[in-house]
Amino acid sequence: MENYNVVLMDHGNNWERVAKRTKGTSCTVFSPKKEKKLQINPWKVPYGFDPKDWMSKVLVQFCRAEGLLERSKVLIEELVTGLYKEFGVFEEGISAKEVSERSSKVTFQKLYTELEAYLSKKVNAMVKERLLSHFSDFQDPDSFLCSFLGSSNGVSIDALIHTEGVTVLDCEGLRESSIGFVSELLVYTFFCYAYKKTDGFFAKDESETFLCVLDAEIYVPVYDFQDMGVTFEPDSLGSDFGKIQDAAAASGLYLFSSSTR
Repeated sequence: MENYNVVLMDHGNNWERVAKRTKGTSCTVFSPKKEKKLQINPWKVPYGFDPKDWMSKVLVQFCRAEGLLERSKVLIEELVTGLYKEFGVFEEGISAKEVSERSSKVTFQKLYTELEAYLSKKVNAMVKERLLSHFSDFQDPDSFLCSFLGSSNGVSIDALIHTEGVTVLDCEGLRESSIGFVSELLVYTFFCYAYKKTDGFFAKDESETFLCVLDAEIYVPVYDFQDMGVTFEPDSLGSDFGKIQDAAAASGLYLFSSSTR
């Protein structure tokens, strides 16, 4: 595996046990139960991505994973847009590096604070409690979910693209909706990177990449990728994820899915 990059979402140490037995390559395990913890900030714009497109995609994926409907989505979009503007993310003429750095200040923790303040003024207690329940873990900086996805210290999701050897992300302890959100975000980011780059992961300065996520058949719809102009061929099973797998493989990205069930 020394000529490949491998990123594995794990649930219950299944991949960790296998990866550690792989000879001739390094294996890095990020786990909430170990000293080496991974922190990701989904709102931090990956290098080269349009910030408005990225914000929209993260918003859609989060709301879909949490089962939030259009009215809630519109409200959250308004609050996130306000935070991006506050930190100058949409300012014209700034570099991709500056976009990434500024957007790192937008976090789920800050979004929770903004949402709570807004709802306290606008809606009754029952509606407020119901909507905030989807963000409740982000009010506690010591919670696993907040540490994993809510910190301004978190890296952008594309930081995982060029990890060396085998990287295992232990997601045991994440609630089901968060697993779906992370799975979809990983597939989308890796796919976009490979699709937009000439020769994808076959390029001379790249390595062919294996990405295994959790429950992708449930959480990764094909229509998320059609606005990129990708043409999908029907696969033998007719599944959305099967179509994405076929298209990704043509760019040197090999997608797999395992189940938490």
